[in-house]
Amino acid sequence: KKQAWGACQTFIPILKFAGKLKDTDQDVIRNAILQLIYCVEYAQKTNEKITIGAANSLGEIGKDMWKSLYGSNGIRGLCLAACVAKARLSVLPFGVKENLHAIILNILPYLDDYDIGICLKHNEIGQEDFEYLYGWMVDSDLGPIPFEAFGRNLSNHSLLYDVSLTQKFQSRAIYEARKRRRSVGDHSEMLSGESSDEDEL
Repeated sequence: KKQAWGACQTFIPILKFAGKLKDTDQDVIRNAILQLIYCVEYAQKTNEKITIGAANSLGEIGKDMWKSLYGSNGIRGLCLAACVAKARLSVLPFGVKENLHAIILNILPYLDDYDIGICLKHNEIGQEDFEYLYGWMVDSDLGPIPFEAFGRNLSNHSLLYDVSLTQKFQSRAIYEARKRRRSVGDHSEMLSGESSDEDEL
């Protein structure tokens, strides 16, 4: 257990800079990330310190690294599935739950349809997990793009999930898009008003 926890912690400085170093062996890094994902996925069967160490290490992966993992056998989708399935568990310490939320937030902008498909078909993921993810995404004010992506992919996996879940994501995507357009319009009107005031002066 101590060795596993130590190994998870050791990855922190490696993963923190791996995405910025061109001569890094990407296959080694991908395999390391995959092992950390497994540590999160089997959190209820392993020592709590191992889960904490794995979540800490995954949290140090920067945007460049997540972006570079395009086409890596759906590793981003696997990570999302593991994090969502465990984040909604009440037995997890608050700090670990917050780390998992941070990892999800880092991954979401780089998910493609293949990643989302991997997550949707994952054995550890079900209707309640995506209900939880939806609620968290709403609270996090993420904008329309991730809602649209999940709504589109859920419609392609309609036999696995209730149609009401698909409709939730699709409706929220429309709502968020309208909200963003209103916000941009209000901002433009404000700038226009300020310009008019300056002209009068």
